Amino acid sequence: MQPLPTQLENTIKQSSSCTLTPFPMLYWTITVHSHDDDFPEKGRLPRKIYDKVLQRFPEHSCARGEYMQLRQVPENDPRIAEFLNGLREEGAILPMDRSVMRTGVSMSHLRGDTPEEIDSAPLLEVLHDGLIIAETDPLPDGMPYVIREPRLKKQRNRDFGHAFAWNQLMMVRGEAKEKFESSGLRGLKLIPLELKDKRFWENPQTVEWPEGVEPLFLVWSEVELPPVRNWLFDNKGRVFPSTGNRGPFTDGCLVLEGHFNIIRRHYLKAEIDSLGEFDIAYTYERHGSKEPCDRVLLVSQRFRRVMAELGFKKFVYYPHCVDAEPWPGGIDGPAHPRLSGPPPAEPKPPC
Repeated sequence: MQPLPTQLENTIKQSSSCTLTPFPMLYWTITVHSHDDDFPEKGRLPRKIYDKVLQRFPEHSCARGEYMQLRQVPENDPRIAEFLNGLREEGAILPMDRSVMRTGVSMSHLRGDTPEEIDSAPLLEVLHDGLIIAETDPLPDGMPYVIREPRLKKQRNRDFGHAFAWNQLMMVRGEAKEKFESSGLRGLKLIPLELKDKRFWENPQTVEWPEGVEPLFLVWSEVELPPVRNWLFDNKGRVFPSTGNRGPFTDGCLVLEGHFNIIRRHYLKAEIDSLGEFDIAYTYERHGSKEPCDRVLLVSQRFRRVMAELGFKKFVYYPHCVDAEPWPGGIDGPAHPRLSGPPPAEPKPPC
């Protein structure tokens, strides 16, 4: 069996240092994109290299040779090292992590969270997979407002749900609001949301809530998490630390963890402990592939239990890490080779 390229070995070692239960479900998807000329800056492999790789690995051809892919292969499958080493030998550039883009080779490290990992996680990202209750747009500071549109009246009898195309943005009113207020969730903050008319797209106007439609409140927090220990990167490939870089970002802001698409945020236990006990908190950073970038809610195991006790269902949870020792895969390890300094920022919001 051929050895894995060095950067893949490092990714696996760094991932395994997480304080959660070791990952038993790890996969790779490797995609090679073709091009008709020798200009790889468009994100595709030069044709002369692609043809050599295709001839060498015809079993990975897709769409009659338009691209090649090794899809969701278990991490210990020998085909991974064989394919990647073959690509490198034919002249392809293998990205060291997700911050390296447009090389013609894309690599996705995938994991399936087990119930044991979710149950043992000290922090969980929460998404609501239930009903949509309203459509929203963000203000310059990243916080949302509700858009006045026909869906609003149709959903007037719902008291809990999430925003259209924004599953983490949870909103309540009526009986659901009362349940949250009496839940005892530490750090919880319910924020009244403005209703705006977007007929004036450049300057949406605040309007009154329609008769018979009860105003909505955002499920949020009073607790801000410390800067994440992962490196951050933008969609131009710049790499930078979280501290001091809060956006807004000209080219977006994403959390880096090797080749993982669904990342795990890493925090130092001492910094989390300094916040005191909490059940819901928001991230220091704003994240997104482009503006508007959004802060993310992380919750405790107690939040899960309280939601179940109150009868709220259809949540999806993703585990994140609180490390007793510094995590070597981020800012507490070696300097990232692509470290670029502060990213370009749009005019800062008033918050």
